[in-house]
Amino acid sequence: MSDDGVAKVFAAAVVSREFREKLLKVEGSLTLLKGGYGREDFDLKGEEIARLVAAEAESLSKFAQKFLGTERS
Repeated sequence: MSDDGVAKVFAAAVVSREFREKLLKVEGSLTLLKGGYGREDFDLKGEEIARLVAAEAESLSKFAQKFLGTERS
């Protein structure tokens, strides 16, 4: 896992409500991740993109739990 790329995704989600809302939805999140944020490219690997796209959630904390595989019931 490229920690820098994933960290950039979560940092963008924390500072930008618009980015966060788009990230939390599956529809359009792939395009969002490939486009980067601001002038930054996320430089994510295929597996990271797949995990981020699959981690649909209502909140950023739930999203992070799903991404990390630590979601609680």
